[in-house]
Amino acid sequence: MNRQSQRPNIQTTGGRSVDSLTNKINSGFTSSNFSDLLGEEVENFAKWLATNGKKKVTRAQLRRFFQDVRAIQTRVKGSKNTEEMFALLKMLKAKTHYAEGQGKIPKEFTQVIDSSVATICRNSNNPEEEFANFARFFEALVGYHYGFAKS
Repeated sequence: MNRQSQRPNIQTTGGRSVDSLTNKINSGFTSSNFSDLLGEEVENFAKWLATNGKKKVTRAQLRRFFQDVRAIQTRVKGSKNTEEMFALLKMLKAKTHYAEGQGKIPKEFTQVIDSSVATICRNSNNPEEEFANFARFFEALVGYHYGFAKS
């Protein structure tokens, strides 16, 4: 087996995985479907992000976005100011688009963040819960990614 065929293919792993993952994200980060979000799709997506040749996401890059999520979490903890949370999430979305434009991350990662932000910011009964579950989802993505990424 040659080296090229060992690498996950965007059409079979990244493309299909991101579509399935964004569909689940669009259903919401509610407690009732949260365990579905931590399934095989997030693991496959993390593997694809870690091993996608020139467009792979480095540990440092993913960690930077995760630190942004944690900073939002700290800033809005205990606050019922959802407008501030929404504004900070939209800045996270803007940062991913900037990084994609610089060629540092693939568009599929941006799609996952876009879907996540849209899901949390749309009319929801409990955006704080959805954001907390998104932070846990992102933590799982980082954990899987660390397992697949080479130092």
